[in-house]
Amino acid sequence: MNAVSTKSLTEQIRPRMVHRADEWSAVLSLISHGLGICLVPRLVPLTTHAELVRLCVTGDPPPFRRVLTCVRRGSGTQPTISDGLAGLRARAALSPWA
Repeated sequence: MNAVSTKSLTEQIRPRMVHRADEWSAVLSLISHGLGICLVPRLVPLTTHAELVRLCVTGDPPPFRRVLTCVRRGSGTQPTISDGLAGLRARAALSPWA
């Protein structure tokens, strides 16, 4: 996978937003028709758009995202939910670029 630094992106690209889409399939269609670029999470499959290429974005500090967890009051003590929350907390304790 090729890598693109956030510094080179910010020096070379001046965004001008003219389209907005909330569904990843619509976003990928816009990109595949040459109508822009986008940061797409790794979990979003590109299988329906063979012409698209996924690049790894690097930088100092590298890009990261914040995650908010919400559970119904009292359900956080259920084993499955508490294990999942503990796993998320453990991962969040690592540096964002680990």
